[in-house]
Order: sequence, then C-alpha cells, then structure tokens
Amino acid sequence: MKLGVVGPDESLLLVREVIEKDRIPIEMVPLQYRRYTEALAMVEQQQPSLDALFFTGTLPFRYVSRFVRPTVPWEHVPNNMLSVAYALIKAAFIEGADLSRISTDSYTRRMFLEAYQETGLDAENAVILCAADRIFSEDYIDYLVDYHCGCFRSGQVSCCFTGICEVRNRLSQQGIPAAMVQISYETIALQIHKLRMQCAENLPVPDGSDPRITVMAVALRYPEEHTIFGQNAIALLQQKNRIAEMIYAFAQAIGAAIVQDNEGRFLLFSSGSRLEIETDRFSRISLLDQLCELDLIEQAAIGIGAGDDCQQAKLCAETALRKAYSTRTSCAFLVRRQTVYGPIMPFSSRQGETPARQRLLEISARSGISLRSLEQIELAIRQYGMEYATPVQLSQISGINPRNLNRILQKLEDAGYLSVVGKESRVGMGRPGRIIKLHFIE
Repeated sequence: MKLGVVGPDESLLLVREVIEKDRIPIEMVPLQYRRYTEALAMVEQQQPSLDALFFTGTLPFRYVSRFVRPTVPWEHVPNNMLSVAYALIKAAFIEGADLSRISTDSYTRRMFLEAYQETGLDAENAVILCAADRIFSEDYIDYLVDYHCGCFRSGQVSCCFTGICEVRNRLSQQGIPAAMVQISYETIALQIHKLRMQCAENLPVPDGSDPRITVMAVALRYPEEHTIFGQNAIALLQQKNRIAEMIYAFAQAIGAAIVQDNEGRFLLFSSGSRLEIETDRFSRISLLDQLCELDLIEQAAIGIGAGDDCQQAKLCAETALRKAYSTRTSCAFLVRRQTVYGPIMPFSSRQGETPARQRLLEISARSGISLRSLEQIELAIRQYGMEYATPVQLSQISGINPRNLNRILQKLEDAGYLSVVGKESRVGMGRPGRIIKLHFIE
C-alpha cells in the first residue's frame, strides 16, 4: 500500500515513527508543506500514483477537500478532546501557565470546555476566546497570529493554544506564551489502520464460503470518580494510552485494522480465520484477560461479529457488544449467522468462580451496579465487621466517593438489597444520617 502523508515536518516525523514502530506494512510518501495551502498542488499532482491519502490535521484536509475530489481513500487526524486535555495539563504543570484566560484556534470552545471538565479545571469561570474560522482566506495564518497577539497584549488572555505549527512558532518568537495541541501517536495509528481497511474491504467474496470478515467491538466503562486534576491526570492519560497500546498489539496479532468511533469504542476488522485461531475458537480472548487486570477499567465489554462483508459483521458485533454491556461485568459475546454465543468470560474470573461471586453477579445484573463496586462494599463490610452503617461510614471504609455511593445505595434499596433501619443520633447542627443494613452480605 502506497500512502501519501500530508503535513508539516514535525507531523510527518511522528507519522513515520508510528509506521516504523508498529511495523505497518505500507510505503509512506511524504507530502511536506510549510503552509497548509501548499498541500493543494501536492495532492493534485500525487493522488493518481497513491493508494490512499492521510492528512495529519483537519486544516489541510478541509482546505484540499474544497478543491479536489478524492479518487482514493482519504483520512485525516480529527480534532480530539484528549489531545486538548493533555495540552492543558502540560501547560499547567510543566510550563506553569495560567489557564483561567486563554485564546484558541483550530479547536472549538466546546471542545476546550469538555477538556477543562475532563481534567478538573474550572470550566464555569474560564475565559476562552476563539479565533474565527477563515481557512479559505489567503491571510489566515497572519490573521491567527495577529488575533492571539492582540488578545495577549490587551490583557484579555494569559496563554494561547493553537493546532498549527507555524502559528506556535511565530508567537513564540514574539515572546508570547503559546501551547501546541499536538496529534497523538494512537490517533495516527487508528486512522492509518482505518485506511488500510478501506483499501482492502472491496475484495470479492467466494460463493458458499464461511463468513470472511470478523469485527471485534471493544467498549470500556471507567469508574465515574476517575476524573481528577493534578499530576494524577497525566498518569490517567498515560494509562489510557497503555490501554490503546494493548488493543493495537492484539490487532497486530490478528492482522486487524482499527477504527475508533465517536463513542470511543474500538472496532477491529479482521479477515479470514485469524481471530478464531488467536482466540482458540473464541474460547479465550487474551485482550479481555489483559483489560480485566487494570484497576482503571470498571467493565470491559467485547462484541464479536462475523459476516460476509464489513457492514454485516459490524452489525453483528454491535449486537454482541450490547449483550456483553448489559451484563454489567467484563465479558464477550459472539454473533455469527444470527446465533448468539456467550458469555465468554475472562480467564481470571473462571479460576476464581465461587458461589459468593455468582451471588454478586446476580445482584449486579438485577440492580445495575458494577460487580467491582459490589465487591468493594462487601470487602469493606467484612473487614470492619459492620452489620449496620451510615452512608458516610460506608464511603470512608470502602473508598467510594459519597456521591457515587449514594447512587449505588439507592439502586440497592430499589432492588430490595438494602433497608433503612434507623437514623443516627446527632448533637448540634446537621441532618442525622440514615443507618442502613445490606441484605446481600452473609
């Protein structure tokens, strides 16, 4: 596969690193520009000799798309909230920037607000000034530089964020604090794998053959209390990158292409019987075992679908994923020729399956509470020997934050696994807390 890569020098170096490190079997043809408008002539000239085109940013992709019709598959690196969040964390903790007042380009105000919330920054009081979207104006880069300079020198902002290398360089030369929202390693790998799949999916299907396309859909549920700000936020993003690396490694083992959809789910497209062989006829999924070992993940749900084409296999995978997700525990299901198989459990849970765990699994299914949360509560109650407790006490001994614990307790009460037996006596101000008893702990 001959892949043309369109972008500035910094981005091309990162793409080449991804291709070489992941050993992706493609020939990279660099189409390097200094200013994004130069990409137009390059694409017009090179597209006839390429199998696919990859743009390292939204800016050149949108610009070229207005004037050139694709004759081969095109993909680009989309604007990503996690990239914005990482740029915010880096600016705050490594560079000590004041993020209460910022100016931006290339990314929407809404995306920055989501990144503020993800990292625990004060989104409600943040001042975020956004440059106008004028990418088809000849002086767009000059306009952006002047916009950021004006915002900073007038005292409206204390830091500028941009997604364009030239803008960042020119601001830095003038001594203006400028942070770059950079494309991530994982996003590049995802989009390149997606292009590989688009180039391969139109191969003919032999009549009477078994389903030749297999799609694995992976959805991850995280504890609600994982959103934190501080040095731990960097660790959180690093753990999410580690999860992505696990999925890429598994995809390579089965020769799969990867796509990440708008809901954050990973879709692995594989042809032939590679996935079936790798999973020992779908009896054990090593990726599921690895994901279940990570404390960050509350539930890993996997749906596998087999079909004669990508669309059919994807629909089967989505059906299987919904089935797995509804169990509220980590597992996988397979849908093949309208037949559902499963659940396929992680190997660790099979070794430790006990009547007590089975009871918690049943409670989880009936109440809609994750198995991990139930195990946390049961362990804390047993460890401290408490037959009765208040929500505050239970939060302290289980490590579950009060807001999430109250939601869990309400679900347990609705399902008949909790009763209120009284109220604590309190001296002074404040509402007395409920005294509760959990009925699923023997």
